[in-house]
Amino acid sequence: MPPMHKIARKLVHTLANAYKLGSKSQGSGSRRYTTLYKTQSTFATAIDERKINAILKRTTLFASAERSTAKWDPTRTAHGVKKHKDGDVVGGDAKEIPSDNRGRMMLEKLGWRSGMGLGAEGDGMKVPVFAVVKAGKSGLG
Repeated sequence: MPPMHKIARKLVHTLANAYKLGSKSQGSGSRRYTTLYKTQSTFATAIDERKINAILKRTTLFASAERSTAKWDPTRTAHGVKKHKDGDVVGGDAKEIPSDNRGRMMLEKLGWRSGMGLGAEGDGMKVPVFAVVKAGKSGLG
């Protein structure tokens, strides 16, 4: 098959598997392509459009209309996680842990209540831990 994007290759592999064909991607970068081949379990069959549509609906690439219409955001990874830049403060805006959280339940059994600080006297840390992102590879000192 001609070189194609990794999303299209994944779809080709999924369809090949459904029709019991072997598939293998080769090459690198923009020249990566897929080869399809017969296996012992491959059988002659007509293409079943219902089967292909069912596969497309199950495939995460096409499962959500939101994903297909979403615009590319360079600050997010493929999984939708925000990428942080050097110097960004993370964790400072963390929400309060829900009351059904095991750790919170353990703290409450020991006498801790919402708004109290940590520690024996309750005067310890009251805000979430935050960190400053260090993206560079140089030393800390």
